[in-house]
Amino acid sequence: MHGAPHKAKTIISTTRCLELLHVDLFGPPSHESLGGKKYCLVIVDDYSRYCWVFFFKPQWTMMEFSNQVQRNYNATILAIRSDNGTEFKNYTLDDFLGEEGIQHQYSSPYTPQQNGVAERKNRTLIEAARTMMMEYKSNYNFWAEAISTACHATNRLYFRKGLEKTPYEILTGNKPNVSHFKVQQMDVKSTFLNGPLHEEVYVKQPPRFEDPHFPDHVFKLKKALYGLKQAPRAWFEMSMMGELKYFLGFEIKKMRQGTFVNQAKYLQDMLKRFDMKDAKVIGTPMHLKCQLSLDETDKAVDPSSTVR
Repeated sequence: MHGAPHKAKTIISTTRCLELLHVDLFGPPSHESLGGKKYCLVIVDDYSRYCWVFFFKPQWTMMEFSNQVQRNYNATILAIRSDNGTEFKNYTLDDFLGEEGIQHQYSSPYTPQQNGVAERKNRTLIEAARTMMMEYKSNYNFWAEAISTACHATNRLYFRKGLEKTPYEILTGNKPNVSHFKVQQMDVKSTFLNGPLHEEVYVKQPPRFEDPHFPDHVFKLKKALYGLKQAPRAWFEMSMMGELKYFLGFEIKKMRQGTFVNQAKYLQDMLKRFDMKDAKVIGTPMHLKCQLSLDETDKAVDPSSTVR
């Protein structure tokens, strides 16, 4: 039996934060996290679309989150919405929600669309985490850290449609500002020590060397230090050698019709190396369907002699 598609909502049905929370649980993945966690609980606020993620072993409760979030944001939870999974249908959770006066809304069986907010957030976080781990070739045990990073970013980057604010700003009331950025430092191997700086650069006070009278101050640099991003930029500016013509054995020609790449220079170098540059060119007929076999009796040829 097929169900009719659900139309997308164009209005916000709630009026404040924590009025309705969408909850979903996924796991266990193929690998445990670094702390041995196997499950991830995703909670999304319906009004702001702010998201929380929690990682734990199978034994879990929602009581701690409910008490903490209501105290932190001075608001009460009116209802939560989840699927019909057994992790949400138990006497312990029902008793707690009943005592707190929180309504528990269940989606219909085999209808995940009714809990689509949490389901879609699950997919967004998992796909973002998988992309980051593949990009940096991270171990699979870092999946929890990757999901936490994706959650932190989405709460501060994407605007809530209809309110034109980020979820973080809607929930906390704090507008994202550059002054909230934490000063970070980096470490790179190729730098120019004591080189001139063409822009203002500030660094955080080194650990255990903070000025007790000005603990919140930073240092303004006059010359480049080891690890600054300006050094690689200067290196690339000095490395510009005109239009690209040869790259890794490929000859590149830019013409009006487009860009053409060939290995004519590579072939000329190979002919010169084996004293075949002045040899006469002749066509050699060859059987089209001839199947070649490996000669295991003869001495193997060193492949490094032809690979350049």
